[in-house]
Amino acid sequence: MVKYDEAVAVDSPAADSAREWILDYNRGDVEATAAIREWLSVEGSAWPEVDSR
Repeated sequence: MVKYDEAVAVDSPAADSAREWILDYNRGDVEATAAIREWLSVEGSAWPEVDSR
């Protein structure tokens, strides 16, 4: 939240740096999610089914 507050502050000298940090952080999140989705689509079906009884 600190980085967000810096990023949206109009007169903050750190605004550009904070925006770049947020973009990098979000990029990492998106890449990690894509990797997990890819793994699940390829390897996820190899997991045994769980008996829910």
